[in-house]
Amino acid sequence: MFIDRYENKLRLVFAHLSSVFSVKPMKGESSQEIKRIISSISSPLGALESLKRPVSKWDDVLVYQIVLLLDSETHHVLLSTAMVSVCSGLDDNDVIIARALIDQGLQTSFVSESLCQRVNVKYKSVDVPISGVGGQKNFRL
Repeated sequence: MFIDRYENKLRLVFAHLSSVFSVKPMKGESSQEIKRIISSISSPLGALESLKRPVSKWDDVLVYQIVLLLDSETHHVLLSTAMVSVCSGLDDNDVIIARALIDQGLQTSFVSESLCQRVNVKYKSVDVPISGVGGQKNFRL
């Protein structure tokens, strides 16, 4: 009986899926709450992956579930990122993979100083207030 319970793959899959879809919503806007949600979903996803479930193809469902768990203020500020190929200013064959922030409403583009140096482009540092979960801080970009 003990072996049947823990070797029943379908039962294990259902238990982990139940964990993913029973996470409690955010109680308030805080980075700790976001970390709690991500941790509560990541752990069962790891277990599902070890059970050979195709979790890498579930992005849309998982994003939908996570957005449902966020408070109304937080889910308005979620921004996507993507891995992009950047050609060096010196050699078009020298391609650097960088993470890009995708924000269609942004009027200015920001990249790190180290990426500017790697692709040999000029940059200008500015002080910018950035508001995120948990408050606003000034950053030198």
